[in-house]
Amino acid sequence: KALVLLCVVFFGLNVIAAPIELTGENFEEQTKEGLWFVKFFAPWCGHCKKLMPVWDEVGEYFDGRDDHVVGKMDATANEVEGLKIESFPTIYYFLPNGKSRPIKYTGKRELEALLVFAEGGGRDGGRPDHPFPVPAKPKPEPADFEAEDEEDLPLEETEEEKEILAEAEQAAAEAEEMPAKEEL
Repeated sequence: KALVLLCVVFFGLNVIAAPIELTGENFEEQTKEGLWFVKFFAPWCGHCKKLMPVWDEVGEYFDGRDDHVVGKMDATANEVEGLKIESFPTIYYFLPNGKSRPIKYTGKRELEALLVFAEGGGRDGGRPDHPFPVPAKPKPEPADFEAEDEEDLPLEETEEEKEILAEAEQAAAEAEEMPAKEEL
């Protein structure tokens, strides 16, 4: 009994939390609550195999936290209604209760980039499918101002722009506080 207890204590502390295995049958029920970061893969795909240890580290990073859940699904054996998986791996960020369409991750397949994306609520900028685009400011006509150069132009941000910028700054600050890969 002492040997079993010793093994449980010793090995139990080193357990890596694997991403949750999702299927077409349990996907909707599992992902209806919380923020989900899900990798759709093909078992035969070389890129998927290369991403596997990194994705496991993403799962370990979010293990025990209430704000994010990391999952994975074999997209060759499962389908999700309304979601097209056209290449492998495909990574999506899901908001709870389908409040928004899933946000497709198109960044680097590296731990830090994946964590910044997830910690930022799927808002790491610049993608055409981004659900929270920064509104473009209308360009003033030359008759609308008498500035000699751009530094003299007044910069007035809308409330929506201020909120988006505040969220981006908060995500960047949180990303800086993330442990380095070596610390994980």
